[in-house]
Amino acid sequence: MALRTYAGQAGRLWATAALMSAPSALIAIWVGGAYPTVAVPPPSGYLAAVAGVGLLTAALNVIALGAITVMGDAPGTPIGDALARGLACFWRLIGVGLLTAVVVAVGLICLVVPGIYLAVALSLVTPAVVLGRSGVRAAMGASYRLTTHGTFWRAAGTLLVAAIITTLVGWALGIAPALSSAMQAFSGQAGVGPPSSWQKVLSWAGQIVTMPFGTLVAVVLYRDLQSRKGMG
Repeated sequence: MALRTYAGQAGRLWATAALMSAPSALIAIWVGGAYPTVAVPPPSGYLAAVAGVGLLTAALNVIALGAITVMGDAPGTPIGDALARGLACFWRLIGVGLLTAVVVAVGLICLVVPGIYLAVALSLVTPAVVLGRSGVRAAMGASYRLTTHGTFWRAAGTLLVAAIITTLVGWALGIAPALSSAMQAFSGQAGVGPPSSWQKVLSWAGQIVTMPFGTLVAVVLYRDLQSRKGMG
């Protein structure tokens, strides 16, 4: 189902992901041009630029996730309307993302297995916020109820397959940059060179292709488990 939805509107999904990731990608390319070789330790200007790019990327990714969630649930939704829905959920998505990350990290510290369990149990917080219009705590509770008590392994298996697919695609796109970095290291060049512009473009392409798919899998799983548990 997720593959059909992805294939049916791949162009619109890629356009949405590209639109929201373009500003940070262009700034990252500019930073690479401004600092072709970075000394160790790196200058404060470089660190500030990298931090700025990271924050901008995170913020735009949150909006994109919200928009793609809407488009996955209602494929005919115009991109502008979907982005507006994503923006409306911005702070709730930030809150639920941070809290979920903390909870899963604590679980991973506690012998790893609890962290894996919590990662699956809280994997549907984004559709719960965007589609269920829930607050942070309510979204976490809804995701937990949907993915546990008889449906855990179904959810875990679905998410695992999606993770394998996106990892393989990302790995394929990252082969060339990885080889380039390895050759740079073997060449013994002084200083630490940041990724080249074309490496950033490949990384950007990987994000555009993989992010919508993972989001659509969460949407389809969310609706499927709602139907199975009568929580729609």
